[in-house]
Amino acid sequence: MENLVIIRNFSKTPLTIQSRQESLSEFSQKSIKSSISFAKNPVPKSFDSHLDSLCKNGSLTDAITVLDSVAQQGSKVTPRTYMNLLQSCIDTNSINLGRKIHARISVVQEKSPVIETKLVSMYAKCGYIRDARKVFDEMSERNLFTWSAMIGACCREKRWREVVELYYMMMEDNVLPDGFLLPKILQAVGNCGDGKTGELLHSFVVRCGMGSFPRVNNSVLAVYSKCGKLSIARRFFESMDERDIVAWNAMMSGYCFKGEIEEAHRLFDAMCEEGIEPGLVTWNILIAGYNQKGQCDVAMNLMKKMVSFGVRPDVVAWTAMISGFAQNNRNGEALDLYKEMILAGVEPNGVTITSALSAVASLKVLNMGLEIHSLAIKMGSVNDVLVGNSLIDMYSKCGQLGAAQLVFDLMSEKDLYTWNSMIGGYCQAGYCGKAYVLFTKMQKSQVQPNVVTWNTMISGYIQSGDEDQAMDLFHRMEKEGEIKRDSASWNSLIAGFLQIRKKDEALGIFRQMQSSCVSPNPVTILSMLPACASLVALKKVKEIHGFVLRRNLVSVLSISNSLIDTYAKSGEIGYSRAIFDRILSKDFITVNSMITGYVLHGCSDSALGLLDQMRELGLKPNRGTLVNIILAQSLAGMSYAMHGKYEDAPKVKKNENRNEVQKPKGQSWIEVNNTVHSFVAGDQSTSYSDLFSWVERVSTEARLAFGHPLQWAEITGNQIDNSHGIYGQKAHKLFCFFRRKALAVAGKP
Repeated sequence: MENLVIIRNFSKTPLTIQSRQESLSEFSQKSIKSSISFAKNPVPKSFDSHLDSLCKNGSLTDAITVLDSVAQQGSKVTPRTYMNLLQSCIDTNSINLGRKIHARISVVQEKSPVIETKLVSMYAKCGYIRDARKVFDEMSERNLFTWSAMIGACCREKRWREVVELYYMMMEDNVLPDGFLLPKILQAVGNCGDGKTGELLHSFVVRCGMGSFPRVNNSVLAVYSKCGKLSIARRFFESMDERDIVAWNAMMSGYCFKGEIEEAHRLFDAMCEEGIEPGLVTWNILIAGYNQKGQCDVAMNLMKKMVSFGVRPDVVAWTAMISGFAQNNRNGEALDLYKEMILAGVEPNGVTITSALSAVASLKVLNMGLEIHSLAIKMGSVNDVLVGNSLIDMYSKCGQLGAAQLVFDLMSEKDLYTWNSMIGGYCQAGYCGKAYVLFTKMQKSQVQPNVVTWNTMISGYIQSGDEDQAMDLFHRMEKEGEIKRDSASWNSLIAGFLQIRKKDEALGIFRQMQSSCVSPNPVTILSMLPACASLVALKKVKEIHGFVLRRNLVSVLSISNSLIDTYAKSGEIGYSRAIFDRILSKDFITVNSMITGYVLHGCSDSALGLLDQMRELGLKPNRGTLVNIILAQSLAGMSYAMHGKYEDAPKVKKNENRNEVQKPKGQSWIEVNNTVHSFVAGDQSTSYSDLFSWVERVSTEARLAFGHPLQWAEITGNQIDNSHGIYGQKAHKLFCFFRRKALAVAGKP
């Protein structure tokens, strides 16, 4: 007979029972059988107590060995012991040992939903949500605790859509959520913005009599607030018998999310009047809300006020301020706040570092970026994908592509933005070859290029002057990448051609864009209009204007402003004025564009009149406005000279000299028979001899039209003081007159 082993204490040598032939001759046959039976089926308590002891000591590897011995001997362990082993895996985050224990589930006396639920929790809490879901889906029976474990796991991973799906599956399984699980489901519904499911859950709360649970009521309120249903949220809030600080925070958060920060502040004041002291979360909600609205100074005052209330700003408050300043292009102040936060002893998180790096990238202060990178390494935040992406972007914009590539290579996990940031960095620096190598690697990786990646490559090549490669990528985009071109794809080509001064090609792409059923957006229009203005192509401007009207883009203020400027430069100041008068909400760019147009056309009185209108609109003149007004005064002085009012002209000239305005040499364009001619003041090159002879003829007609040949000669002759280029700048003044004559010469009406 083979020797049998009874495992009593694994710290000692196992006790060996020898065979009957060796040392059991004094026992009867019956006694031998009894002893053998005991050896094969040990008392389960001995295994359970030993496994419990190993769990307490953290010796899970030895526990696996015990489980193997138990299985070999055909014995079983209790469900309680098995779940203790799983809990130890959770406590030590030992997913590998957890998998081994899961593989030995057959040693449990009875497999039950309780044990399977514990397995779901083990996988979920160790960060392996897919394994948890697999165990969950394979369960034949799921109770409320099982659903709670799976939904709780998804909530921790912020998989809100999956939580909502699980809720509907749960209802189909005839399992109803309780007061503990319902707030988690409501949180997911609110974060998904699923208002219909929120209303369904609200009715469920009422029918099940959970309306008296404050935690459930606060969750219902939060759903309506996050879904933008503020009127329903406010009625529910007013009807609540008991409103704690969580309810007030939910209501204020809803108003901030909707952009109604003033109403949120009124609620804040009302809460204080009711004797509820604002907590840290309350202050953070308001600070974040004001920053999102661009009112960083108000947010800063709130942060100072919270200190006076005895509430110390935490990392959330500091991060909201830093992010607010960075997003509103106040990058220097953002970095000052970051330094102040470090001195205050508040440790930044990943979002703080990301916001600070964004400010560094905008200012291109490499030394500060290096300091933040060093801190991120010490904190272990450098492994965060968002932080890694921000580092790549910062180093790229600071011109340190080698450092950016090193960060890229060290990142164990790369998302789409990681690849796009590195490719974009190379393209912006003009290293399109290296960008293409990375682009090819990306195509072979698990992260495939998206439309932004393709657009970045197209823009990089065309801005580098390689239009053939850019067009090749543009055509390959839908064939190889199976990615549909969007308006940004076309805009990249148009902007690229305009940048390399190939305006006709840009216009061609613009027309192809429309024929391809891709609607140009405001970016397209704002790129094309200046190009048409420089070409003095009035028909093309009207073509674009027609498209703007058809697409109702005229309501976009930046487009209307650009149309005013473009029409003025194309010789149609009347169109500019018509567009100007139709704009209901004008800004200083609108008025400046119109003043510039009037100055361009020599309408000094109209230009000066707009200054009064600017004051009536409450707009403050800027440097551009003042320069245009000075030019208008110069034109007024020239007009006095033309009409014989010589005594007034020196006054205007004196005012102009006092301001010492530096004006560039004038340049004009004129189109005759579909040919655009460009010339500058004083240009007497032979290539434009025909044009200058034609201008001379028109000048003669102009002198006759003014009726003062001698005075005209005094203005345009050699006696004019050109030290400041005053009248050379005014080549545009006669443009409309020249243009009408040019069209007449060309035989056009």
